[in-house]
Amino acid sequence: MDERENQNPFVSLIIPAYNAAPFIETTVHSVLQQTYQNWELLIVNDGSTDSTVDLISAYIDDARVRIFNKENTGVSDSRNTGLKYTTGEYVVFLDADDVLYENFLEKRVEALTLHPEYAMCCSYTRVIDAGGKSLSGMLRGSSENMLQEVMNYDLDVITCPSNYMIRRKFLMDHTLGFNATLQSTADRFFLIQASFHGKCFLIENDAWLLYRKHFQSMSNYLTTDLVQDKIRYLELVRQLKNIPSSLKRSFIYKTSFYIGGAFWKLKIFQSFLKYMFRCFLINPPQLIKDIATRLNRDYTLN
Repeated sequence: MDERENQNPFVSLIIPAYNAAPFIETTVHSVLQQTYQNWELLIVNDGSTDSTVDLISAYIDDARVRIFNKENTGVSDSRNTGLKYTTGEYVVFLDADDVLYENFLEKRVEALTLHPEYAMCCSYTRVIDAGGKSLSGMLRGSSENMLQEVMNYDLDVITCPSNYMIRRKFLMDHTLGFNATLQSTADRFFLIQASFHGKCFLIENDAWLLYRKHFQSMSNYLTTDLVQDKIRYLELVRQLKNIPSSLKRSFIYKTSFYIGGAFWKLKIFQSFLKYMFRCFLINPPQLIKDIATRLNRDYTLN
């Protein structure tokens, strides 16, 4: 008999790591220092070309840590690769630059144990900079109104998967993973799909995720690749059948406006006009208002 059967629920944490040398040690240490210790850590090295491999190799003496090396295929495929090898009852997809508050696992295991009707749980998140300094404000994970909050780009909500603990059975029963054609938008698409099948519990106090925002963050700077990722995300959501028409219409408008604004910032004006015209067909008064107040903002497509 596996001795874990007589212990508390086993947790699997998956870290996709691509050129993560600046932060990976801090992230791993935050796992090692958890008040809840019944876990395994799967680090998926996604073809890193920096010193990531050397840094994570220092942890192989800990039997709870497993390392998988593969060619660079992106963060979504790396998360899915790690998921294949998990053995825990609960799963956390932890980004390689985020940090777990010391009772992160303890409080989440407690929440899912006390609330078996929930498929996943999350908490509030503090934002930190590259040096670990707290930035202003606090964000919360999406919970009871996940579909609406994610599709409406609720500014108080963070969709980073590091914040969520998920029942592994829920993922397997509904064949849930991360769309490998998406990168920065994969988090949002995952939560949209998860919301169709189960509920998320919000832990109100403590158990924070420390979400690191820095210049290397995938969604923290504007590129044509990032915009193309947003376009793929828009098309995938448009194909989903079980979303209320009014919510989908609002989502298409907002996402098209973000994409158009990004093309404006990139000085790709033909594509800018294309997406502004789409917005005009959906909601002309709103487009006029948005152009007047928002077009010159930064479009990080977060």
